[in-house]
Amino acid sequence: MNLSFFIARRYLFAPKSHQAVNIITGISFTGVGIITASLVIVLSVFNGFEDLIKGLYSTFDPSIKITAAKGKNIDLANYPGIQKQLQTTESIQLFSLCLEEQVLLRYRGKQYIAKIKGVDPNFLPMTGLTKMIREGNPTLEKDSLPFAIMGMGVAYYLGARIDDFFEPVQLFSPNKYASASINPSEAFLQRSIVVSSFFSVEQSFDSKFVLVPLWFAREMLLEDTKVSSIEIALKPGFDADIEVDKLKQLLGKDFTIKTRVEQNESLFKVLKSEKFYGYLIVCFIFLLAILNVAASMVMLIIEKRKDTNIIRLLGADSILVKRIFQWEGLLIVLSGLVLGLILGTSLCFLQTQFGLIKLQGSGTFVVDSYPVIVKFMDIFQIALTVISIGALTVWITVEISWRNIRLNNKKLF
Repeated sequence: MNLSFFIARRYLFAPKSHQAVNIITGISFTGVGIITASLVIVLSVFNGFEDLIKGLYSTFDPSIKITAAKGKNIDLANYPGIQKQLQTTESIQLFSLCLEEQVLLRYRGKQYIAKIKGVDPNFLPMTGLTKMIREGNPTLEKDSLPFAIMGMGVAYYLGARIDDFFEPVQLFSPNKYASASINPSEAFLQRSIVVSSFFSVEQSFDSKFVLVPLWFAREMLLEDTKVSSIEIALKPGFDADIEVDKLKQLLGKDFTIKTRVEQNESLFKVLKSEKFYGYLIVCFIFLLAILNVAASMVMLIIEKRKDTNIIRLLGADSILVKRIFQWEGLLIVLSGLVLGLILGTSLCFLQTQFGLIKLQGSGTFVVDSYPVIVKFMDIFQIALTVISIGALTVWITVEISWRNIRLNNKKLF
């Protein structure tokens, strides 16, 4: 066993002659542990929220979305073989043709501007939207009659009701083929549709979208062959980033192809930046806490001057003596690190199992308590940060303290 490590370990557990040294060492050990646990918890909470948001968006946004590189819509008449290409692609489980446009909704005297999304029969099976239905039966077509699946936010503003056949929701869209007319009503196309159910995914979706059959949207918007996007669900085991690159090579430069993360790039950038700044703030707090370790090392070096004199008389050089105290400081940091990792992961486990800390106003959230997910890479990053800062602090403290002691005790050294 390394001699300096052996002596440092004995110093760590041996009682000190001054009670203040024991207290400061205990504070140092506990401080490192608490900050480490805080880092684990903070990063795990951000992981939990990121995973929750990804899960929510996965119920509405597809794994891969294809849109036109130029212009608003894709005219399928210009690409007659694209659907066959997608059907024969091994990684694609299902794909759906979608047509989106903003319209004016009117219901029992109330008006609201929303976006209708015309989808084909594949859309509901390839998404998790049916799990997010809060009221009604998710039906888009029955007995050749169109039905709408409306976001809860849109329904709230309109005061809409389900299966209101006597007064269906009216939709108004500009007629792009209308000529100048004295009658303004001729400038708009009007359709009526009955709401079959309400969905609730996330506020930005709930207050924005109304799902309708694709053929109904095409009639409403006078678009026979155009779609806004082609949305794709991948088979399990296929990576979206890899498949996007393959589809770009297959379909060419006329299309913009994005993964789910790229579709909501700004949102996930905000999540990552918030996680980074949260990590940075706790690291700054750790820098303050590590000063306790420095103070503990200074007092320990002063207390053990007689022991170091004896060791030097027995033939030890300055390097060996300094390594003893450096190992002492590292052992304090490593012990606090282990304590913090155990404490942090244990609290995260309890939060996952029992939801100890609730979200305020939890009735308005998808989950009742803070979501947490512990990731191995975060644990590695935390351990690397704590050890790096701790080792640097210990090394600087020992070097400066040892130099000052030698200057004040030249006759002993």
